[in-house]
Amino acid sequence: MKIPSDAAEKLELYQQVIRQCLLSREARMATYRELRSYYLFGAAEGAIAPFNKIQPTVQLLQSFIYAAETTKFNIKLGTSVDDSELQKVGILSEEINDLWHESDTDLIMADVVAWSFVFNTVHVKTIWNNGIRNYLVEPDNFGVYREDEPFLQRQEAVVHTYAIARVELLRMLKDHPRKNEIEVQLESANKAQTDDGFPSGLQNLIITATTPKMTGQPAGGIIGNQVQYSYVPNVDADLIEMYELYLWDDEESDYRIVTLASPGIIIYDRKNFIVPGTLPFTKICPEPLPYYYWGQSFAAKLVPLQDWRTQRTEQIRKLLELQVKPPKFVKGLSGIPEEKLQALYRAGGMVTSSTPTAQVENFKPDIPQDIFKEISQIDAMFEEMAGITSVMQGKSESGVRARGHANLLARLASSRPKQYAMKLEDALEGIAYRMLRLFQINSDKTYNLPGVDGNLTDAVFIANQFTKDFSVKVDAHSSSPIFAEDHKSDMIELFKAQAVDRETLLSAFDPPNLQVLKKQLRIREEKEAQTQQQMQMAAASQKESGDKKGANDLANRRALDQSGS
Repeated sequence: MKIPSDAAEKLELYQQVIRQCLLSREARMATYRELRSYYLFGAAEGAIAPFNKIQPTVQLLQSFIYAAETTKFNIKLGTSVDDSELQKVGILSEEINDLWHESDTDLIMADVVAWSFVFNTVHVKTIWNNGIRNYLVEPDNFGVYREDEPFLQRQEAVVHTYAIARVELLRMLKDHPRKNEIEVQLESANKAQTDDGFPSGLQNLIITATTPKMTGQPAGGIIGNQVQYSYVPNVDADLIEMYELYLWDDEESDYRIVTLASPGIIIYDRKNFIVPGTLPFTKICPEPLPYYYWGQSFAAKLVPLQDWRTQRTEQIRKLLELQVKPPKFVKGLSGIPEEKLQALYRAGGMVTSSTPTAQVENFKPDIPQDIFKEISQIDAMFEEMAGITSVMQGKSESGVRARGHANLLARLASSRPKQYAMKLEDALEGIAYRMLRLFQINSDKTYNLPGVDGNLTDAVFIANQFTKDFSVKVDAHSSSPIFAEDHKSDMIELFKAQAVDRETLLSAFDPPNLQVLKKQLRIREEKEAQTQQQMQMAAASQKESGDKKGANDLANRRALDQSGS
């Protein structure tokens, strides 16, 4: 995209691109609010289901495709990289694994995965702010230039919307060269409160840097005691709408980052200062479509089943209520019928009548013996939709007698969740790559180079001295519990074949106190090596002594033979 040099034309272009990126946002926001309500409450906005089956189904699927505690990464070098860089790979691989946990990215990703199934797509924003920071960006707050292009890195422009408190923005402008000018524009905009020309739906959303906060009618439900559940915080701060625009600059052959405040006030207009040639966003879309950027929503496919289940549950509750308090036909009772019927519902209640033909007849509905069978079938449909079979959940299956048979069935049945896991693995690798690149650019942390014997030397390096031609890979599919047992079995076979050592096998199982166990293993191996060396020296000494004795015996025999002759 060619960016004009004239300030007015530049602002007009930026606003036009933002409008294009947010063209469908207002319509998508309504859908996302509905999906959010179904995930949290099992019903549309303003209602709550007796039992929410969508949330446990999503959480169960998430637990199969992502495990925060076992995810490990390693670095893969490009084909053109010199072999001398290999000695840095192990150290920086440990660094990216430490960064992953220290920045709480492992925990953030658990929420990211769950909400990516609820919505169709979510994004993770990776930035450097006194360290690595990863934020969940919900689709409400994101827009792309072309929604018919499913790949993020092929977009000509993207925009991230958020809101910031006025006092916070003014504090950030402390050292800005146009501080006074921007403050005047913000004050004028606050007094005029004119429309900024962006979609009106923006006014229905209050956004922080990590997650949107919705105002207006909250999703939730009212039950029994009129307690309303919304899980929406109240924000009463003076907030300013912000638009962070990333658009491709043809002259720079890189993205340009433009930060605007409503209504159309340019705060920053800078070259890509994060990671050159790369957007700071990673797209997570469990069910992509080839022609639609946002993909499908997994939770949306569960909504008809949830409504069906809620309808049947309410009908069963109604039947059971009629059993407890059935309709009555009253004939011939004198007095006030309502009072006499009320007496019948009390323990020990009694009703008398002077009319000999008086009677009270109950009309109890028939309750089928398999009244809950249909609900069980609906629950099985939830599991089928998620691709989670009974054997994968540890439930017994008819005809399964041996543990190996059960493991085989679970492995074969996990093919669909594995597809989700592989898609997520690709996104995790993208996030980890951005984290390590940011660490290279911003960190001065030093490391000691390992020597030939594996011990650290006095030579040091920083991450920025490492090659830029690398990729970060999830180590042995460790991000998904589905692959865990397969990985351990493979490592045992490799160890038996002497293709890996004991320390590598120990890392594969990742037991508690791994570093301590590795150190103890090294001490034990050193002792074993010393013992082996001593045994070899003793054997050599014994052999040498035997050889000398044999030589002496031979010499003595020859001497005797000569004297005898």
